[in-house]
Amino acid sequence: MSLAANTKIITQTEHAKLTDASLFRSQAYVDGTWIDSASRATFKVTDPGTRETLGHVPDMDASDVQSA
Repeated sequence: MSLAANTKIITQTEHAKLTDASLFRSQAYVDGTWIDSASRATFKVTDPGTRETLGHVPDMDASDVQSA
């Protein structure tokens, strides 16, 4: 495979970056509302390819599921 001289190769990491930070959420979307877990506990989300931490999300438990 050959590429044109002016072709930029975009890596997976570059492609996955959000250009609009307002799209990144660290809450769960439940019944039309963005919420934290009742315990306020979170866990990290990691890119398996780079092991980079992408963010943290609510660690929802059974009580959170019941209230949803």
